[in-house]
Amino acid sequence: MEQKLKCDVYIGKNLRRLREKFGLSQEKLCAELQCRNCDIGRSTYAKYENGELN
Repeated sequence: MEQKLKCDVYIGKNLRRLREKFGLSQEKLCAELQCRNCDIGRSTYAKYENGELN
């Protein structure tokens, strides 16, 4: 049987809250993540925050 993951409706809100807590823009956060070998663009990250990706 195929198991589907349950959508976490709070992940985007939590990401935004933490990012803002540390005073980072989406662009600066993504630049920092890319320096740490996590290849994510700002538009993709924005989709996580807006709940379009989970």
